[in-house]
Amino acid sequence: MKPPFSSFDRPRTGVRKIPLLSTLASQQLAQVATLMRERRFQRGDAIYTAEDQSQDIYLIEQGEAWIYRETPFGPQPLAELSGGALFGELPLLDGGARSGEAQARSFATIWQIDGARLQDLFRRSPSLVFPFYRAFWRSLAQQIHRANQYVEELFGSQLTGVQSGGRKGRLFGEEPGPVMEPGEDLLSGTGHPGMEVDPQKKYQVLESIGLTPEETNLLLLNGKEITLPAGARLFREGDRGDSLCFILHGEIRISKVMPGIGEEALAFLGPGEIFGEMALATEDSLRSADCTAHEGPVLLLAFSRASLEELEWATETDLPFLAALCKMMARRLREIHDKLVCWRMMAGGF
Repeated sequence: MKPPFSSFDRPRTGVRKIPLLSTLASQQLAQVATLMRERRFQRGDAIYTAEDQSQDIYLIEQGEAWIYRETPFGPQPLAELSGGALFGELPLLDGGARSGEAQARSFATIWQIDGARLQDLFRRSPSLVFPFYRAFWRSLAQQIHRANQYVEELFGSQLTGVQSGGRKGRLFGEEPGPVMEPGEDLLSGTGHPGMEVDPQKKYQVLESIGLTPEETNLLLLNGKEITLPAGARLFREGDRGDSLCFILHGEIRISKVMPGIGEEALAFLGPGEIFGEMALATEDSLRSADCTAHEGPVLLLAFSRASLEELEWATETDLPFLAALCKMMARRLREIHDKLVCWRMMAGGF
């Protein structure tokens, strides 16, 4: 294991190409470099275990790695990682445990950043916080996207009857009631009229997942409230993903139509949970399941893809909003990981 290095004076083309580090100014890069150490792994070497209590994060310069959990029926993959990837950020974001084991899948050069010292550096150099949280946001979006793909693979379902590019999502789909005009997206609709929720209850839901009052205010200010009656179809499997939603009231059902079986509920989501995060991963991403208002009326706080993409050019003043989104997404990623392991064991014979 090599010791930490204090500067980038020596040529390190690979390090400079890592997306997170490429966004830092020279002075910022020099500060972060004092917290980094180079580690080299052979295929099969453990990078960290589930018992690791640190908040260290990792950057892959070259090679491949994966995150997984052991089950009685074999390992369940949680993430596949390659050059430039950032991983291990969940403990730093929410103070929780590692979501799984990390292992090299080839010879790999990986930079380990001391999480405790990084938090201290954030306090001393606030300008460093934003580029890191922007990188966390992108990393979480990609990991959630891949976790949803694992769900697809686990159930063996395929998109059927969907033309190339997918259908455009419709607020009510084919259910009774108001229907959006062709070409409108989720946030263009007004939803079910006549529902009012005590503002204090909205704050309580957001603060229940660890958001600060400032973060809560920013989310309520930047999101759009949408109400739906019970039974309303929010989107179908194969629709284009164009929004991320947070549940303030009511319950959402996420389901898939299984060939020869019919509709199979994958999850019931209530206040404090998010869904539709695949809209963050890639442009023209497709919904991986159906989404229906299960118990209504349902009140959602929705964020359009366009508004989230603006974070790519945002500044430090947008950090509280970005931090709030990262907390929400970290919570969602942990939930998907837990469900993946549960479904893997059920598919294995339970």
